[in-house]
Amino acid sequence: MSETSISRVTSPGRWLAKAATEVLSPYTVLIALPFVVGAATQDRQSEALWWAAALAVFSSFVPWVLIMGGALRGRWEGHHVRNREGRKTPLLICVASVVVVTVAMVVFDAPTSMKALGIAELILLMVTIGVTIGFKWKISVHAAVAASAALITAVLYGTAWHALWLLVLLVGWARVRINDHDLPQVVAGTLLGLVGGALFVGLA
Repeated sequence: MSETSISRVTSPGRWLAKAATEVLSPYTVLIALPFVVGAATQDRQSEALWWAAALAVFSSFVPWVLIMGGALRGRWEGHHVRNREGRKTPLLICVASVVVVTVAMVVFDAPTSMKALGIAELILLMVTIGVTIGFKWKISVHAAVAASAALITAVLYGTAWHALWLLVLLVGWARVRINDHDLPQVVAGTLLGLVGGALFVGLA
């Protein structure tokens, strides 16, 4: 490896971008977000937190296990599925998993806030699939999930939480910095996330 290549890999900026990509990944955010919503639920809060755990498992853990398994078998590029052509199956895995828990929440009459979050996640995923397959374009799921989470948290907990938008900017910068996305893909993902967050607010 050349000296230039080594410096590119080990540069502080690239290291920070990779760290942000992992720490603020959709897998991580979608574990935390259901509990953020559940804790803010005034009616039937304890029940909401149980459903938050279920939503976290089916939104994040189950897809992560299945997608990681596919990545290890070489079916797509890594657990973040860097190649657009490989994204169809992982996205369908995410949809199927979220459908299972969302249907369960509807059938067993979970608190409205939890059902709203499940539905918002499903719609965000369906739009992502449509863009990926229909337009053959790699919209940023990292940016979409981060923006949704920032908006939802700020609405539920107050103005001070708008500081989370700094993390959204960090995620967007990181995705461009490590060449997993270009700027338009990150901007589009952020806008999609705002729509998803607004949909949650409307349903909840």
